[in-house]
Amino acid sequence: MNGINGNQGNNNTSTPAWPNQLATALGAIGEQLIVTSRDITQASSSSISAAPVAGPSYADLNSILTRLAAIEEGQALLRKDVQDLKSYGSAGPSSAAVSQPASTGDLEKRIEELQEALRLSQEQLYARLHNARATTNKSTIMAPVTAAGAKPPAGFPATRGEFEHLTRERYEAILKAYNVPLRGDTAAKKEAARKTLGIPSGEPASK
Repeated sequence: MNGINGNQGNNNTSTPAWPNQLATALGAIGEQLIVTSRDITQASSSSISAAPVAGPSYADLNSILTRLAAIEEGQALLRKDVQDLKSYGSAGPSSAAVSQPASTGDLEKRIEELQEALRLSQEQLYARLHNARATTNKSTIMAPVTAAGAKPPAGFPATRGEFEHLTRERYEAILKAYNVPLRGDTAAKKEAARKTLGIPSGEPASK
């Protein structure tokens, strides 16, 4: 991460390399979030198939939590790099600042959008990790944060048992809250909502 700043001293007369380096760093963190999210879904599905009431093992969950901690550390370093780059840009030659005002502003806006998207994805993982342990009808489920905030979507189910018996409209409301396309019949929408929330597949235990 800190390598982004390494060549700034020679960038006054040439196109700086840091936009590409920053894009690479953002992409790497985004990929880590995607992989971790996929692992939560796979751990839930495979564990339910093997042992309907067990849920993902604590080893699986600890591994995922360790990776989340590493992602948080990487994001903290990235935020520092972004601030350093902004400071460098504001202190650079005035001619460069005048010649590329639109591109610089657009880049900063894009950086902020990507950081917000990464932050939202990361915060959603904690709720999905909790939901991966919802193996009984009485297990509580958490609503991952949405772009609108931490308040659960209207009509969000409180338990695994409630989730399993929602109407088509309520499954659609969940998908819309997380900007997931509506496709297929009620069963397909239920499965899409299940994956979005990180709820295990298979029938929950009755107890």
